[in-house]
Amino acid sequence: MSLTLVSCSDDDKGPGSTEELVGMWEVVEGTEWEKEDGEIVYEDDDYNGNLRYELKADGTYNRYYKSGSSWYNDENGRYSYKKGTLTMFDEDEEESYSATVKALTATTLEIESYASFNEDGSHYEAYVSFKFKRISSAN
Repeated sequence: MSLTLVSCSDDDKGPGSTEELVGMWEVVEGTEWEKEDGEIVYEDDDYNGNLRYELKADGTYNRYYKSGSSWYNDENGRYSYKKGTLTMFDEDEEESYSATVKALTATTLEIESYASFNEDGSHYEAYVSFKFKRISSAN
């Protein structure tokens, strides 16, 4: 999942605001899957405590994964939050990811995304659901 942060009035149609997203978030529960022509080709639900997102006030983010007892930065980019949709762009801006923010409080963040499309004669579906806990506030 834009460099310019949107104003609070633009955030009003979704839970919370851009400012409330700023901080370090750790996945406590996550599920994702991908299907091709109705058959699951990828599935993962082992995210508890090993994936973090650092959302900064300047509209940038860092993603970290845990391997053993160490954390590694494996992705950087920009993000925006507008009308309940969190959109993230990788640092090359070749890929973007959008998710609906289902809940945003001082301590929790829940996002969900579903996509369905046809390409090269096949039908694809993708689903992601993450629940985060806040590790730290503003950076």
